[in-house]
Amino acid sequence: PVRRRLRRQLTAQQKRVAEMFSAGPFDDEHVLPEVDRLFAMEKERNVARVLMLIRMYRVLTPIQRDKLEEVSAQRRGATVPNLFAGLSSGKE
Repeated sequence: PVRRRLRRQLTAQQKRVAEMFSAGPFDDEHVLPEVDRLFAMEKERNVARVLMLIRMYRVLTPIQRDKLEEVSAQRRGATVPNLFAGLSSGKE
């Protein structure tokens, strides 16, 4: 529910900013606060996503975590950081 709400708000804000740009000449004083809101919303959405992934990871069994690491490594290659690298795998 939170992520859906954030997505709807972000989409609405993106439309507002796009409309401001397409409306012709614009004043930085009016556009910059809207752009700041847009980036703040994106940050909030990204934080919510990472927290969701962490919560999901914590309920996995050690075997499921190993499989997730294996699949994730295959999918990302070496270009995307592993969000779970610093979390305990429960094997200690």
